[in-house]
Amino acid sequence: MPDALAGPVAVSGRSLTSPSLGVRAASGIVLAALGVASVWGGWPWFSIMVFLGGSLMGWEWGRLCGGGRHGAAGAAVTVMVMAVGGVGIFGYFGLSLALAVVGFPLVWGLAVWAREPSPVWQASGMLWIAGPITAMHYIFQADPAHGQFTAGWVMLIAFASDIGGYFGGRWIGGPKLAPRISPAKTWAGLFGGMIFAVSVAVAAAYLYDPGLVLSALVCGIVVGCAAPTGDLFESHVKRQFRVKDSSGFIPGHGGVLDRFDGLGAAVTAASLIALFNEGSIWLWQ
Repeated sequence: MPDALAGPVAVSGRSLTSPSLGVRAASGIVLAALGVASVWGGWPWFSIMVFLGGSLMGWEWGRLCGGGRHGAAGAAVTVMVMAVGGVGIFGYFGLSLALAVVGFPLVWGLAVWAREPSPVWQASGMLWIAGPITAMHYIFQADPAHGQFTAGWVMLIAFASDIGGYFGGRWIGGPKLAPRISPAKTWAGLFGGMIFAVSVAVAAAYLYDPGLVLSALVCGIVVGCAAPTGDLFESHVKRQFRVKDSSGFIPGHGGVLDRFDGLGAAVTAASLIALFNEGSIWLWQ
């Protein structure tokens, strides 16, 4: 029986997508359009988009931790994440979280039994992916007054953090943030991303409802700080498994995990605020 804490398998570090800024921008525009359309369409379209995106992330996680292929544990992660996303569409948030928690030992045990690589990492996908999926369903549905706007607002912050970080690091450069985890990231990119994210958060809230600006500033700082941590964690995982991209599904960006890692951390932070404020992140209205 292999050790459940076995180290990462060696797979190719070759990028699965184009590094072109033009390709990256074009893909970003398409993703933004899909995101805006789904938020604008409301329920069930937004919830269905969350389900589909989460399902793809579950598939990528199983492939990533399985050394480039799906075994029994990878298939279990995908199916369990789909179950979490599916029940979340209909507002069963407690059941979603229960499935995520139960899925962890289930996937771990299956990986150990099938002698698959890195059982703990494979099982961790149940928390890293299923948790944010439940959180996104929650902030969208739990606040009847502003939930639709809140979901789009959190997405906007995550993307603004990514854009600000990209150009801050590219134009300013300077000292590296965490060279052993992600050699390309810099402190300038971190602060650039946070400043741009908070600025966008406040501006969007002002245009929607000026009475939400104070909440947007406070919550924007929390959510804007959370987004880069998701990006760093994803970089750490890919470094563990010696891959550049989780897949080549999105041209110029890599996989769905590569694109929405920051969003996962951002929406989790937002949902924790909402959980202690009757389902709304807007502390002052």
